[in-house]
Amino acid sequence: MIDNSDLQQLTLAKRTIEEVFQLETLLMEPSDILKISTLICILPKGPVMLERNMNLTFLPFAENDTEEIKLLQFFSILPGTTMDVVDEKLKDALLHISHRTALGNFSINNGSEIAIRYVYPISKKHGISPSQFAEVLSLFLITLDLFSVKLRDFANGSITFDDILNDV
Repeated sequence: MIDNSDLQQLTLAKRTIEEVFQLETLLMEPSDILKISTLICILPKGPVMLERNMNLTFLPFAENDTEEIKLLQFFSILPGTTMDVVDEKLKDALLHISHRTALGNFSINNGSEIAIRYVYPISKKHGISPSQFAEVLSLFLITLDLFSVKLRDFANGSITFDDILNDV
């Protein structure tokens, strides 16, 4: 039988990311400080040419909360998008873009940074399928790259809300 523990599944995701995408990863096991397993993936600099990463974690649920699935969260902060003031236009722009993404959504985290998040359901019985995982990750990375420049430019005042509406 497949070991479907979170750590084992993140190890499989790590192997897939390294083999298919040739990206550097770091698997952090649970500890007194970090309560859940976390896989950190160093992403290429991308269109905005800034350092960036992605975190993968299983959302914590009690074992009997879900019978068939586990939820794997993909999360990345868009570099260079820290906001001094979060206004309604920014929220509207994030909502407008999030409605047009193949997967994932953009939001503002507690540090006033723009982030992208996607929650991927994984079968408890079968675990991660490396080929399906690679396909989902590929779509996540395309979404991140496609919209990060626009959001960074909007956050920095280089483009307007109307530019977002007309161009996305």
